[in-house]
Amino acid sequence: MDPQRQWLLQAARSYMQSDRVFGDADAALARYAGNVFPKLDTFVHPDGTSARLLCLYGTVPISFKQHTYNIPLEVWLPHMYPSIAPTVYVRPTATMCISPSKDVDANGKVFHACLHYWDMRGSDLVKMIAALQQAFSLDPPVYAKPPSVSANGTGASSATATSSNPANGRTPPPTRPKPGAMLSSSAGAQSLPPAPAPVSVAGGPPPPPSSHAAYPMGGGGFPMPTPPQTTTSPTNVFSMGAPSTLPPPMDPHAAKLANVRAQVVEQLAPKLAAFTAGVTAEMENLLHENKALYEAQVQLQAAHDAVGAEEKALAGNLAFVDKTLGDFAATVAAWRDRPEEGVDDVLVCTDPVQAQVLDAVAEDHAIEDTLYLLGKALDDGKVDPATYLKHVRSLAKEQFMHRALAKKCAKRLGVAS
Repeated sequence: MDPQRQWLLQAARSYMQSDRVFGDADAALARYAGNVFPKLDTFVHPDGTSARLLCLYGTVPISFKQHTYNIPLEVWLPHMYPSIAPTVYVRPTATMCISPSKDVDANGKVFHACLHYWDMRGSDLVKMIAALQQAFSLDPPVYAKPPSVSANGTGASSATATSSNPANGRTPPPTRPKPGAMLSSSAGAQSLPPAPAPVSVAGGPPPPPSSHAAYPMGGGGFPMPTPPQTTTSPTNVFSMGAPSTLPPPMDPHAAKLANVRAQVVEQLAPKLAAFTAGVTAEMENLLHENKALYEAQVQLQAAHDAVGAEEKALAGNLAFVDKTLGDFAATVAAWRDRPEEGVDDVLVCTDPVQAQVLDAVAEDHAIEDTLYLLGKALDDGKVDPATYLKHVRSLAKEQFMHRALAKKCAKRLGVAS
């Protein structure tokens, strides 16, 4: 990516729809490469507030009376772009005057239909500039400014000398320019003097080198810009030398119409600014509410998905529990249907020796319990000592015999006693 596109991508990040801003601006710069350049500068709104906005400035060619001319423009992209149309100004040089028309007011602000009916889905900068080129080709927004003439008449004499001597490096303008239009080409020497290249503005990227000539094709009155070389203020973008002859003044009717238009614009500008500020604030509030609703929708969707996943997990666990309970109920029913077995039938010995061991151990434990109960009865006074000793002696002998038999059988089976 070249340095200008990298700078443009960085500058577009301050916009809400940065991808759209970068795409439209990059397409316009590619379409008018060498003529239009980007910059970041402070834009002052009609209500006095200022904002740091991206601006595309330079010249766009038009065709007027079969000749090509360059019109200096500034296109400012508001922070709400492309929801809000860009603001376009015609920026005349020191030797130009604005020709007010239905599309341009006396201050150079453009009020074309492509801006009035701006649609963020179908409009972009390339289409807008193309529409302005078509409109300006029918009614150019600038014309050559008449130079000042000194009191002793030296201006007229020098103009006459210049006109009679084309070899001095200056070319005289047309004899009778139309009011409200630029100086057009005619027979003989026709174009204005060449202008210096447009200058870079603080905050803009270094434009790439250009191979375009200083004059556009067709010998028009406004030169094609070349890459900026020096630094100056944002408004002093173009400068041209003064023409060598004095053009005729504007038509009085055109001047009166321009004055009326300027007054109307001056009266409507505060109302338009207030309306724009109100609409902008309302749109910002709606955008904030839309963003909050979208974030809430995302959170609700995430919660809904989590609840759905948990519901599926619980449904699986419930199915497992139901299956387990069914198996358990079947097992219980099967055990209930089986006949009861005796305690002695539960343990079955495989040979007589094991049966002797089982009986001996059982008798040993039974005698042990009996001796314990006799001791408790003696302590409680339920049996006398003589009876206690008699039974203990008899049970002890029997227990000894059972234990000896158990050890003998265990030895025969080969297990530890």
